Amino acid sequence: MKKYIWWVFTIFWMAVIFIFSSQNGIESHNTSLFLTEFIEKFFKDILTLNINTKMEYYIELILRKLAHLSEYFILAFLAYNAFLQTGIKKTRLVIYSLLFCFLYAITDEIHQVFVQGRGPSHVDVIIDTFGAFLYIILFKKSKFN
Repeated sequence: MKKYIWWVFTIFWMAVIFIFSSQNGIESHNTSLFLTEFIEKFFKDILTLNINTKMEYYIELILRKLAHLSEYFILAFLAYNAFLQTGIKKTRLVIYSLLFCFLYAITDEIHQVFVQGRGPSHVDVIIDTFGAFLYIILFKKSKFN
């Protein structure tokens, strides 16, 4: 029963990623802009720092890339546990989990070809895969030494 629960969580999270990727360019920008404005307000109010347009662009870019990283960090956690509960040998869990996340990142970028104002990015696939890799390195390294 546990394996089904982990796979349900994994598929649910994949759907969340798909929904974010389904936002058109304007919707996606507005989501990022909301967080960017929050961060700007924090820096302006707390640190009395003036944010210019160029800094705003970089803040949004960093937020978007951190979102990719964290989405796939979580996906790796879920996929790893789903594969573990399915009975995959511990020596193969890392490879299966990373490959799973990498392949989903590729399909996610292909999906964005069909979304208005969006497009595929090999850099995003690398960041996504790095997010999955980060989970493995931080939380599963000790099991594979």
